[in-house]
Amino acid sequence: MPASVTHLRPRFVSRVKALDAYRRADLVTARRELTGSPDVSARLLLARTLLRASQPEVARIVLEELPASETHAHLCERQLLHGVALMRLGAFDAAMERLGEARVFALSAASTPMLAEAEYYDGLLAYARGDIDLFEEKAETILDLVRPPYEPAGNYDVPLGHSRTRGWEALMIVAAARGVPAAEADATRRALGELEAEPIVDYWIFTQAVANLAVAARNFDSTRDAAVVRDRYDSLVWTEATAPRRFTILDSLGWCAAMSGDHVSAFRFFRRAADAATNDEERVVAAVDRATLADDLEQHIVAREELDYARELADCIDWEDSPTDRRLALCWLAGALAPLDAVQARSFLVRYARIENSMPVLSTSRVDPRTNALEDFAEARVARAEGKIERAVALYRACFETWTKSGYAPYASTVALELAELGAGEAYGVFARRAAARRPSSWLARRVAALP
Repeated sequence: MPASVTHLRPRFVSRVKALDAYRRADLVTARRELTGSPDVSARLLLARTLLRASQPEVARIVLEELPASETHAHLCERQLLHGVALMRLGAFDAAMERLGEARVFALSAASTPMLAEAEYYDGLLAYARGDIDLFEEKAETILDLVRPPYEPAGNYDVPLGHSRTRGWEALMIVAAARGVPAAEADATRRALGELEAEPIVDYWIFTQAVANLAVAARNFDSTRDAAVVRDRYDSLVWTEATAPRRFTILDSLGWCAAMSGDHVSAFRFFRRAADAATNDEERVVAAVDRATLADDLEQHIVAREELDYARELADCIDWEDSPTDRRLALCWLAGALAPLDAVQARSFLVRYARIENSMPVLSTSRVDPRTNALEDFAEARVARAEGKIERAVALYRACFETWTKSGYAPYASTVALELAELGAGEAYGVFARRAAARRPSSWLARRVAALP
């Protein structure tokens, strides 16, 4: 019998499988399938996967080691992703050059989806540099793009609908920064609607769009939006990459339920949020939320127990290494703790203030005054507990102005209640009573009923 010879062949990567994993936010599988492939398109998808996994330096290396390619499509995507990696690394000038080249190649490739994505990252770079007007202009440019009938569909990994979703999300950020609540809420809803009209689902973008709507439902006290979020929740895919949005959604739904007077569901959502938390800062927030609601419902023993857990956990966190948005958990904790222990509440605020408050490169907080309002609200609560009433009133009034301008009814109602309790003006009591009348079963109505 002839000898049997086993031919060892290189493992050919299933790019289709990798792309499916990428769109399902299974970045571990996508990376495993793509690593080692010499194919240019596979290497480009690997770079996308690395960027999505917050590894811009590794993505940059992959892109710089790509073999030469003559197609305008590959040249466009290579320069675009290289620009994104450089932007994430803070090399803005180099990023601008790469993204400019990407736009030229996108036009040469006659690909509307490519051009849309290039416009989006052009805008995001402008935003990172503080140019919110250009950010808005780029978003509007994306939304004006239409794929011509002669252009083949599915010729790019990022469909036009996905970039249009991001265009609406950009307008949501712009509206929030400018204090235009109606436009902010509308853009948030349109982003999700745009995504659901696109046949190809990307769960990384989908979970973010649902999380944005959950936050909007909480901020604007929208029962309609909360219902949409609850309806979409079971269709979401949870992976290591999307897990952080799960906490945001559940915690937001908890406050939506609380404002509706469904306190049992509120506590359940807060418990689920704690279970879904991916870090201890979120667990502190979940405990503070449970304590705050329990206290408002006069369940003071439960509130104290939750706060004890929150401050013990807070003492174990290295806050200096926490991202800026997570550090706000210290403010939430200080504000909730103030009526019980003003001294320790003040210590948490001092700890917060000592940490250098440098915003991330891509953070809405850089241009969003609502972050300052959250800080001021915590400071006001502590000042009130310390007997510094004039300072507390001044800070509360600043918060009230910010939150009424932003259209954030639950926040504005809460601070109006605090001002009414301090006798800062009859108008605040009227505002709080009107808000309570719209939610007669809520914790807010219970506290308003105790006003003189």
